[in-house]
Amino acid sequence: MKQTLKNTLAVITICFALACLPAYSQPVKKETTAANTVYKGYWVIENNRREPDHAIIYFYTEEGTLIYKETVHGIRLKISRKLKQRLDTALGKVVEAHEKNQPLENEREIVLAIIGK
Repeated sequence: MKQTLKNTLAVITICFALACLPAYSQPVKKETTAANTVYKGYWVIENNRREPDHAIIYFYTEEGTLIYKETVHGIRLKISRKLKQRLDTALGKVVEAHEKNQPLENEREIVLAIIGK
């Protein structure tokens, strides 16, 4: 009887401890983003395995409307954090110009200018 009581008490204690465990976990950190992050659109890179030094970059609004397209020749684009940040910067410029209905400066080479190659 004592053994059954001890086992039951141990099971209840473990269940109670597991139920209280999430209450003592670390607080959830809010995700921080860079100041220049743009949420008003997105970009897509189209690569071809047969031509690795050729890529097409599309910029879209939140609604999925194509607002800018640039073809890049002679550069192999490797997706990295740095490239993503630079494309986000280019997206900001393209979306801003689109919202203001302004033509883009050097319309053919926005991505090349920002990538710096």
